[in-house]
Amino acid sequence: MDINKLRDIFIEEANEIIEKLDVDIINFEEDPSDKELLNELFRGVHTLKGSANSFGFSRLGEFVHHFEDALDYYRNSKAEVTSQVIDTFLNAVDLIKEVMFVEVDGLDALPEGYHECLARIKSLLSEEALPKESTPPLCSEVDLGAEFDLTEEVELDKTPNQSSLLVPLAVDIEILKNKLFEEEVLYKILLTIDDDIYFRGFDHIKFLALLSKEGHILTSYWNMANVPNLEGFDPEKSCVGSIEIYLASKQTQEAIQSVFEYLEEHEYHIEVLVKSEKKPPIPIQKEEIKYGRRQEDEAEIESEVKTNSPQVRRKTDAASFVKIDTGKLDELFDSIGELVIAQNFLAENEAIMNMKNESITKTIGVLSKITKLIQSRVMSLRMVPVQETFEKMKRVARDASKKVNKEISLVIEGGDTEIDKTMIDALSDPLIHLIRNAIDHGIEDGPSQREELRKSPIGVVTLRAYHRGGNVAIEIVDDGRGINKERVLAKALERGIVNPDDELSDAQIFGLIMQAGFSTAAQVSDISGRGVGLDVVRTSIEKLNGKVEIASEQGKGSTFTILLPLTLAIIDGMLVRCEKDTYIIPTLSVLESFIPKQENVHSFKHKGEFIDLRGKMIPIIRLNEVLNTSKTAPKAWESTLVCIESEKGRYALLIDDLIGRQQVVIKPLGPALSSIKEISGSAIMGNGEIALILNTEELFMPHEVNSELRA
Repeated sequence: MDINKLRDIFIEEANEIIEKLDVDIINFEEDPSDKELLNELFRGVHTLKGSANSFGFSRLGEFVHHFEDALDYYRNSKAEVTSQVIDTFLNAVDLIKEVMFVEVDGLDALPEGYHECLARIKSLLSEEALPKESTPPLCSEVDLGAEFDLTEEVELDKTPNQSSLLVPLAVDIEILKNKLFEEEVLYKILLTIDDDIYFRGFDHIKFLALLSKEGHILTSYWNMANVPNLEGFDPEKSCVGSIEIYLASKQTQEAIQSVFEYLEEHEYHIEVLVKSEKKPPIPIQKEEIKYGRRQEDEAEIESEVKTNSPQVRRKTDAASFVKIDTGKLDELFDSIGELVIAQNFLAENEAIMNMKNESITKTIGVLSKITKLIQSRVMSLRMVPVQETFEKMKRVARDASKKVNKEISLVIEGGDTEIDKTMIDALSDPLIHLIRNAIDHGIEDGPSQREELRKSPIGVVTLRAYHRGGNVAIEIVDDGRGINKERVLAKALERGIVNPDDELSDAQIFGLIMQAGFSTAAQVSDISGRGVGLDVVRTSIEKLNGKVEIASEQGKGSTFTILLPLTLAIIDGMLVRCEKDTYIIPTLSVLESFIPKQENVHSFKHKGEFIDLRGKMIPIIRLNEVLNTSKTAPKAWESTLVCIESEKGRYALLIDDLIGRQQVVIKPLGPALSSIKEISGSAIMGNGEIALILNTEELFMPHEVNSELRA
């Protein structure tokens, strides 16, 4: 394989490891008794070290090597992992990210804080943890220990009067025993291979590679006392005296012995030292399964829980998943979209419909079902759970709470809710802003304030995902002070965002805080108060064809709800007709549709029309006038009104007729139409027509209506 391709694979896998380190460290802080998490951290760092050294990223390899030493110390000792230690671990992960960028870009300068962080990591290691100074990797280019899963660095005796000699100095079986996983056995293997091994087509490294497939090598010691000087060296003979190997494996002694089937009996010796005493995880009991299951399903559920345990998943991950370039998935999805359009052509073709052939009709029906099934399957390929993104927010909440000196608990719910992969990538920044905002502005300033309100001294921020209709809802809920409506409205009046005569609902007032540059903070902090953030959230979510809803009760807390479509490629829309053209309104924005009564339609000085909808006056917007397609003015009570919810308020869109509701494949607009703000995209209908997708946020201008009312 091309070296550049290998390098790209390494960078991708390294980034995955680094992202997981953040999450695992935060989870370990929540449950310091979970040693398996610490082992998982160690394995990730160990893999990263070996890969970095293999590609010549020596600075990254050195830094990760010392981080690995610290993790190894804490996983093999009873030392307490304090909050300060977690801070150091997280700071180390941040530095690893920066060093990674430096190495990939080939820069000479090290990131700021590199040496300080390295010093803090070394300071974690007491004299009891490392009796001798930790040695650097044996080679800056290739880490053989990582390649063969050797998790212990060998000690070099560099006494001038002796040959290079790697000897087993006080092997502590108890330490090695603590490294065993459930059901693993610790084997001691002694290799004393004759010096003609090279003539027989073997070498010692091959046997280590074979052993690493049967388990993981904890440590090994090489007796190199018989290596002569250069003048007496014979490259055709082996000078290795013996190798002492400590292997952890779930395989039987016979299986380990089969590795050496081509050696003579006197050339190897296998000894069973100890078996792991760790118990396998306790399976979930039936009574712990919530939400009510039928009795006949309980056995199946318990079986599923056992099969999906972390250990089983780790064994089958490699066989169950294949990495695919998302670009290829996009191409496949576009092709399926074209297939759907072609199938609709057939289903709505008048010539075929007029044939009235039962066989053809049945075949087209089957084709329609298969097409929808394929479309559904391909869509599911792009869907990923939000859990991974939610887990990353734990680090955001931890850092923000420390900066503002508040004790915060982040609760995650609905992490298994799935959403389009492209939307997941764009969701991180809005979530970061909203969580920081909840912690800085939402939660009260101290435990005393919360206790006065009979609240827990620890502020709670909940991150929740669930399905609402055909969309995904993500809520950021805090149990803090809530939003002060009067203060927000006063600030908006001061800045001229609204007028004194405007009648605004609670939702509209809360929505004002998402205006650009809007802030009611008395002081600017490191994480908020500058008037940027929430407007970025709104803009980012609108780009995803979604919207943000805000609900709040003063003294009890606030809820920010992000509503998103399941995918960006397909939209669930209401098809409407205006004049002779077909348009699509995203159903996410539609509240209801109706034909009004004449007595409920009002006109103000012939400049503005309103509909009295259950006691509320809602402005009527004529679609043909907004798009300037014609100047005809049909009577409102002879037309259909669609009630639209937008960030600027509710309004009734006047159209000629409703066609129906349909999922359509979104097509981008060409350069000529991309500047029309009222249109967000297009779709090809089954009859070949092109329908334009309306941007409901740009059809209504409340200030124009208000100015007309005051005229």
